[in-house]
Amino acid sequence: MGFEQDLDTLIMARNAVISVETFEEDRITNILKEIAKRRNMRVATWSCTEGLVLPDERKVTVDTTSDPEVALHAIAAQDNLLTIMYDLHQPFTDNIQNPTVTRKLRETAAEIEQKVNNIVIVSPVPYFPTELQKVVTMVELPLPTIDELDHVLIQMMGDFELKAKTDLAYRQTLASLRRQLDNGNWEGVVNAARGLTVLEFKNVISKGAVLNTLNPRMVNDEKAQIVKKARLLEFVETTESINSVGGLEVLKQNMRKTKKRFTKEARAFGLEPPKGIMLAGPAGTGKSLSVQVAAFEMNLPLLRLDMSDVVSKWLGESASKFRQTVRLVTATAPNIWWWDEAEKMFSTGGQGEGHEEIMRLLATLLTDFEENKAPIIRWATCNHPERLATEFVSRFEQIYFIDLPTPEEQVEILSIWLRKVGRDPALFNIQDVVARIPGYVGREIRNIVKLGLSTAFDEGTELNTDHLITEAKKIKPMSTQRPDDVEEVRRWGNKLGVNASRVVDTGTGTGVRAISLEVKINEP
Repeated sequence: MGFEQDLDTLIMARNAVISVETFEEDRITNILKEIAKRRNMRVATWSCTEGLVLPDERKVTVDTTSDPEVALHAIAAQDNLLTIMYDLHQPFTDNIQNPTVTRKLRETAAEIEQKVNNIVIVSPVPYFPTELQKVVTMVELPLPTIDELDHVLIQMMGDFELKAKTDLAYRQTLASLRRQLDNGNWEGVVNAARGLTVLEFKNVISKGAVLNTLNPRMVNDEKAQIVKKARLLEFVETTESINSVGGLEVLKQNMRKTKKRFTKEARAFGLEPPKGIMLAGPAGTGKSLSVQVAAFEMNLPLLRLDMSDVVSKWLGESASKFRQTVRLVTATAPNIWWWDEAEKMFSTGGQGEGHEEIMRLLATLLTDFEENKAPIIRWATCNHPERLATEFVSRFEQIYFIDLPTPEEQVEILSIWLRKVGRDPALFNIQDVVARIPGYVGREIRNIVKLGLSTAFDEGTELNTDHLITEAKKIKPMSTQRPDDVEEVRRWGNKLGVNASRVVDTGTGTGVRAISLEVKINEP
């Protein structure tokens, strides 16, 4: 049963006062007018600025009916009427609390429930005191469906076609937009618009007409503004493509497959995007980069929640903040919701300050995992997966273990970083460098290139292989500083995860990458 049918049922069931939570006044007004038309009901509107406007568009004196008490008295005297009252929640907020309006609404509800007479309160922030909780039926207008958004785009393109008949500039704009949308972007734009209101999507399309371009990334930019306004999450700008990742072929293949899950063909086949993907492995192995690449390749907004922030900044109100965050993420879906350093929040140990609150937060998250139908891919990254609560880990459909890179992957990573600083990898003896850095992760290889570049600049020479080898000797890799931590993560990953790289058979049967920690580092 859809929202309009649900609302129609509430009206016919004599729910005298209904509150609809939404920012989309025009959309809910049109829905209510359609319901009233089918039921042969008249429609009136009220706001504190316009007062009560009856169906014949005759205003009852604004000076009096702008007062909600007077308006409610006038409404109660009517019959066969559906009255839409905008922002009537204001008299009930903590800083106002008008008990007279509260009482009048209760009396009006009792009067009109005996008639064909309904009041629908429309507000983005529904707030009602305890006395009205049994009087007011509260519902929330869901965001537009894919079909509704598709209709909006069709309608807007139709409007552009009408303008193009008399305006040459619009004719050129329309032709350009048509070419872009016909080039596989129509479905991408509509998919990206999920989570926007009708007005927000119309604004994006209009902006596209002005800029002569319309694509999924432009729609995602609009979502970024919504996230930034809320200040609960970080909207991560993604520019790294799959070519920025060295190795991890299994994980990259998964990204390509997951991207197809958002197509019409996948939905028709019965497939849905995965709800959760976890990346576990030692620090610096490319987990964060992989999440950013996934967002870029899938054309999805990337929303980052730093779990350490939840603990340090939200302690005392984390459950409430997390519920707000869930609503925001749901509203901007489809997207990737990135839980960075997940072990800092969802660990198994600890009974100290905030423990009970964190358990409540975990319960909220697990419920959302199971019940939220929005197209959200939750990507969790962690350096110490062995510390994670079992009930948290079990929710993830896909768990990838990212081990220390193999020599072949180190060659790729080093080549990528040399290209990033404008150097041709073919001019370097990369195999010689890699032979001296077993156990080095991507972050450490990046540092070798950057430090070598700095040294070459200071010397007034061009970057060469010797600079890289010299800087590599100065870095003590994490794998030798904390070998026990690496082995512990490996044991967990080999037991519960899928290796993110092509597995090299070491003859051990463990399926880890062919890197042993029992090597001497930085030998000349």
